[in-house]
Amino acid sequence: MEQQKLNIFAPINLLGNGIYASNLIKAISDLGQEMTLTKLGPVQSDPYYESYWKAADANMLKFDSKNPSLFIFHDEYSYQASGKPLLTFSIFETSKLKPISKQILMNGPTDSILVTTDAHRNLLIENGITKPIHVVNEGVDDCIFNTIPCDKAIDTKKFTFITVGKREKRKSTDDIIYSFIQTMANKPVALIAHTFNPFINQTKDHPFKNLTCWSGIDPQGFGFKYEGWQGKYHKFSNGTADIYFTAPVFQTPELPTLYHSANVGIACSKGEGWDLPLTEMMACGLPCIATMCLGHGEYLPGSPEVQQELIINPTGTEVANDGVWFKGDQGEWSTINRTDIEAKINFVYENKDKYQAKSEELSSYITTNYSWKKAAEKILTLI
Repeated sequence: MEQQKLNIFAPINLLGNGIYASNLIKAISDLGQEMTLTKLGPVQSDPYYESYWKAADANMLKFDSKNPSLFIFHDEYSYQASGKPLLTFSIFETSKLKPISKQILMNGPTDSILVTTDAHRNLLIENGITKPIHVVNEGVDDCIFNTIPCDKAIDTKKFTFITVGKREKRKSTDDIIYSFIQTMANKPVALIAHTFNPFINQTKDHPFKNLTCWSGIDPQGFGFKYEGWQGKYHKFSNGTADIYFTAPVFQTPELPTLYHSANVGIACSKGEGWDLPLTEMMACGLPCIATMCLGHGEYLPGSPEVQQELIINPTGTEVANDGVWFKGDQGEWSTINRTDIEAKINFVYENKDKYQAKSEELSSYITTNYSWKKAAEKILTLI
């Protein structure tokens, strides 16, 4: 008897949902489960995942709407999917669902809702969702993200911090860069800002020429001199400290070369669906200055001491409003005090010998507890 296929409805691109979908398709395929793939939107493929999603795409000639299905995209579009049962991921970063999300989840074809953390599950219940809700943690691919030494994408020749994630108020990008400048400008250290956000560019020039895509803080206003474009990054230096703004040209297998260019990560989000870059950095053995916000609160509490020392607790909550992606109608996110970010950066520098070597304990904690294989196994169990 032929195996029942799993229908996947998902984008294949280099944004959050696309990366999430690509990892799950690979992990589910590795478990021997055949799939069909209904691609949502234009394809922007990472070659690492190409053979997996293309195999699922080729299976569309065997598509059956009565097969179990998984929807991985903005939950308000899940009415477009079919399948029995239909499992829909609801990924959000604030305390309140969009009204259209609640309407479609409750009255659309979704049978069960998947979330990434227990806190997200509780928020859905508080938002009035009464359908079954299951927690499926995101994961890391430990074949890629681990402590095995590799060539550095950027050899700063200095003690180095790194922050990863497209520039947003939610991710405190500008606060992180400002805090680094305020605390480290006269010290021999570097910051790598892998923060490029293409949606910010409003000029006719190529977005790589627009610094505001990376940061609202121009280092030139703080005594840093622009040293030019090096093909993969812009570099600013004041002769003592350096700041690198990297281009979004790193494919998945290359990301460890970027992470291993640094000693310590900085992830000071106000709210997350999960924050894959943070778990990837920790899987590479990088302790990270990280906020105990929605999303992070699932895995930071159980981390080893070297990570616990770098946790920042929010000072409260505030209305989620950045005027772009969040406009005050999606509840609240955490309030993060910039002086707390500065204090942790100083703490790391004062104890930098502790962070010269990658933490095997931290890497093992993440890769053992949070893997894409575990996520795939949970999904197959649910269907």
